Amino acid sequence: MSTQRMKHDYAADVVRWIARLIGTVLFLLVVWFAAGEGMPAYGTLSLTEGLLFLAFAVMALGLLVAWYWERAGGLMVIGGFLAFWLINGIASGNYNPGWLLAVFPLTGLLFLLSWQRERLARQA
Repeated sequence: MSTQRMKHDYAADVVRWIARLIGTVLFLLVVWFAAGEGMPAYGTLSLTEGLLFLAFAVMALGLLVAWYWERAGGLMVIGGFLAFWLINGIASGNYNPGWLLAVFPLTGLLFLLSWQRERLARQA
């Protein structure tokens, strides 16, 4: 039986909890807006609106997934954001996401950083 202790990266924990806190606030904000505005009837949306809705849903769902699987959730958040940003930019000609929407990929990057640091600590 090995008595070797696994190394633990406490900075990864701090980054993970910062990402979880920001992600929770963002997700609750999305739920608040969805409850206030109501969900759109998906069949009545144009193709662009449907794709934007889907990309945003992937982004929001990624915030929840990242609580258990940082890598998968972080990639979902970043991928959803990139899809949303690209579709919206092509459709409107405006590639400026605004500061609030830009917090989503930052949160995804924090989840990925946490996952990477934890993975490297386990390998050491």
